[in-house]
Amino acid sequence: MPYEVPQSKKSLKQNRFEFKLPGDKKLYSVPLLQYIRPAFIRDYSELDANEFMVKFIDAELPGVLDKLEDSEQLEALMNAWSEASGITPGESEASPSS
Repeated sequence: MPYEVPQSKKSLKQNRFEFKLPGDKKLYSVPLLQYIRPAFIRDYSELDANEFMVKFIDAELPGVLDKLEDSEQLEALMNAWSEASGITPGESEASPSS
């Protein structure tokens, strides 16, 4: 009997990172880093972690990064997303959780 790949759990609330932007009442969310599509990881694996995360947010939530006012806000957002995902800087986005 062939192996059946299980359904993705990326849409479950606990597997998503939610955030708000200053002055914006909208709630945004992206999957935790371990739930990013493998095809996206394959296509952008040559990027460093910060570039990868920016590219992903831009793809998932077009225009959201344009609402940020400076790189400090972007860095804080990426650090919070990494922390929520349990992935520390220098660790690959595709690495399994320990």
